[in-house]
Amino acid sequence: QENSTSTSTSTNNKTSRGGSSSSTSGSSIVYEAAITAILADDTRTASKNPLLQNWMDALWIYYRGLQARFMEMVYHSHNNARRSLDVRQHYYQSKYALEGAEYNAEEEEQLRSTEEMSRLEEGTFIHRFREQSNSNARMVSGSTQSAGDSTEWYSCMNAFLTGTSDVHGYLKSTIESLLRDANGDALSSSTMVRDRDEYEPLLRFVLHLTIFLESFSQGHEQERQRFDSIIGPRRNDLLLTYVHQLMEQKPLWEFVCLYASLLPEESIVEAISNFWAVAVVDEKDRRMALKLAHDYFGDGLDLVILRNVVRSSIGMSTEDADAMGIASLLSLPEGDGQINAALENSISHDDVRKMHSVRWMCLVEKHYSDALVCANMLLRKFLLAMAPSDDNSTFSYNNLNDWTGDSRLHTAKVFLKRFLPADLTSVAMSSKCFNDYSLSDDDSEQYLEEHEGLIQILEAHSSYESWKSVIVKASPASSFTVDVRFQEGSTEREVAMNMETMRYIKQKKESARLLLHAANLARDSLVNMLKDGWLLDVDIIGEGMGNDSAAVRKKEITSLQSKCLPTIVFLAFRVLYDTAQWMNEFGQDVKNIFAENAGEVLSRICRGGSEWDEDEEVTNRLYLSSTWYREALLLANIVASESNGVTASMTKKELGEFMAKLTDTNIRLLKEEQDNLRMN
Repeated sequence: QENSTSTSTSTNNKTSRGGSSSSTSGSSIVYEAAITAILADDTRTASKNPLLQNWMDALWIYYRGLQARFMEMVYHSHNNARRSLDVRQHYYQSKYALEGAEYNAEEEEQLRSTEEMSRLEEGTFIHRFREQSNSNARMVSGSTQSAGDSTEWYSCMNAFLTGTSDVHGYLKSTIESLLRDANGDALSSSTMVRDRDEYEPLLRFVLHLTIFLESFSQGHEQERQRFDSIIGPRRNDLLLTYVHQLMEQKPLWEFVCLYASLLPEESIVEAISNFWAVAVVDEKDRRMALKLAHDYFGDGLDLVILRNVVRSSIGMSTEDADAMGIASLLSLPEGDGQINAALENSISHDDVRKMHSVRWMCLVEKHYSDALVCANMLLRKFLLAMAPSDDNSTFSYNNLNDWTGDSRLHTAKVFLKRFLPADLTSVAMSSKCFNDYSLSDDDSEQYLEEHEGLIQILEAHSSYESWKSVIVKASPASSFTVDVRFQEGSTEREVAMNMETMRYIKQKKESARLLLHAANLARDSLVNMLKDGWLLDVDIIGEGMGNDSAAVRKKEITSLQSKCLPTIVFLAFRVLYDTAQWMNEFGQDVKNIFAENAGEVLSRICRGGSEWDEDEEVTNRLYLSSTWYREALLLANIVASESNGVTASMTKKELGEFMAKLTDTNIRLLKEEQDNLRMN
């Protein structure tokens, strides 16, 4: 320590007197001057050296000068104490004391040379360095940066070294600059447009500094008032800008809710709703987002956001969705069984996007009530968008559009089967989900009833399509070949006839079984839909829940009833009427082949156990066309019943067409009964 003190003292004498270390040219001299100035604790000379022109060097020079000055003062005080001792009286202590007490003059000269450090304030040093380095100052590590970027980090360090007030001033100006860059507002020639590598680190640093100062001001009224007046007005804008930066980088999505939680609730709802609706597609990401929202946001705020997401997605126009490229990120879940490729391809990307949005509500069971309400909303929209059964002014049963191959109806079926949980209704009914809305039990039951009604029409139409497919493929006539190789009346001829009859009966039985099975299912599902009022009585619909307003709901349900019920009436009639005709041709085929033995053959066809009714007599009646004609006529009772409310949804043209078909059916039934009487 003694040697270093004396060396630095003598070195400082040279630099302070001559000053040659900063004026001598040549690279070796520059290095030597830098080393000499540092060892001599000559901060003024060292800070002017061209080798020491970045911020880390400047700060190190300043703080090393302070430390060296303090140490010199300690050494000088210590040596003064030793010099005041009587060596003869304190031989033991002086023998082992530090040597160098004889350098009093040099010590005082050293202290005089560094006296400026005792008076030099941080702000003065920063101001001096700023003037000296001017625009050539570089960033902390000395790496090449833009002038604007260097200036802001440089100003930041100035502010920290100067004091709290300067920190607030630095934050205010930097935040405004960052927000201008974020908004792309070039308000003046001094506005700097940074690239991403410069912008993000500065934004992140300034935000965290703002959060720190905000937390620091808690409990200090004066600091809090200063923060609120200077930084507070732009605090949320800065935070929101950083949240948007996180949203743009998927690896950082896990931090979005953390920082968004520092925003006011209305800003959270708006920002996160838009983010989830546009960017979060994968189910794994959605589960993560929901969990983080539940962890960081206030109770129930995650559900408010979910409702906004679904509402905005369902209500978003196709043009807006295409512009954002949302639909291109989504695909249909794979279906089970045979898939109609043409219908699959007819489902629009926009509808796929809307269906995926409802899946947000299906990730957590406590949200199932909302999922059910949103599912109802979307199903109503799909069904209302179906092609009309026909123009009312030219409506005709023969030209009836039965919605087979309708893309919107197929979309609704895909939504029900592939997007919604199978236990959606049961969980929603058994849970307390609806209690969050202060709904009455009747209102809650209405949503469930509506959902079941929407499912009912989809399942009924699927049953109709199955019946239609069967009746087109299954022929009421079957081939019967007489083997002419054998002589009539011979045993061989009789055996061949019995074998061919058995084959014929088996074939007829199978085709009839397929048709009757499909016809029974289609009849039951379609006719049941017409009973007791389909969907809801709009006059008793209560207040809306979540995104579903009562007024819109009433209007859409009324439109659906007017659109669907007349078509369902004619589809049910078609199933009954066409099945009757098929069975008539079925029986006529038997009569044509077996003549007087037709009754026995028909009895054998009907025999063999029934999958519809244990009563054989009931089963036998299903093979009679008259049974199906009568059921078609009885459909009039269901349509006419006021409690079912079907006629209220039908136009005069539709009712007239229905009455005409009933008249035709009655005539056919009477004719068939007359034919049977003549045969008997």
